[in-house]
Amino acid sequence: MSRKSVFITGAAAGIGRAIAKLFAANGFFVGLYDVDETGLKALARELGEHHTYSGRLDVVAPEEWSRALAAFMQRAERLDVLINNAGILVSGPMENTALIKFAVRGLTEALDLEWQDDGIRVMDVLPLFVKTAMVDNMNAGSLRSMGVHLTPEDVAKTVWQAARYQGKLPKVHWTVGFQPRLFLRPGWQVPDFVTRFINSRLASAH
Repeated sequence: MSRKSVFITGAAAGIGRAIAKLFAANGFFVGLYDVDETGLKALARELGEHHTYSGRLDVVAPEEWSRALAAFMQRAERLDVLINNAGILVSGPMENTALIKFAVRGLTEALDLEWQDDGIRVMDVLPLFVKTAMVDNMNAGSLRSMGVHLTPEDVAKTVWQAARYQGKLPKVHWTVGFQPRLFLRPGWQVPDFVTRFINSRLASAH
């Protein structure tokens, strides 16, 4: 296949759906993966089944990754961009929170360094709260303090910019909107006690 391809997890709704639509509109062959097979089929029909390939994928299961990637490569014959978008939003006290995935930023930095000699770039995209079903019933002080200002399309545009980035200097972390740029800039620019004070005020908002 001569055209570029993209493999997207969590593609059935929200941010993943917006990313899939943007890449498809720009000529990519799009792999659509999610646990929501009904949503995947609807999106595949919308984008055109000749331009997509879809399948079920639970991203916490390594064997499902192997199966899904093998099937996609057999169909697409190439993989230019992989977007691991699938995830859940957890809010609440740490003692009431089940063990989940962690340290995405650190893993991203490590893999970007490890794979640079292979011509592979690893990046993360860092939005705050996005207008999706994930935040509909979320009850958190930080959500009430900062509000929800980003749309899935906002995030998709940043993902598209990251996927096309050809700069000589590495750009690993990509923020979406003003708020993440403010809170995620290097810690040495803001004293620890200031960061702690701001975070405590945001988390305790009513």
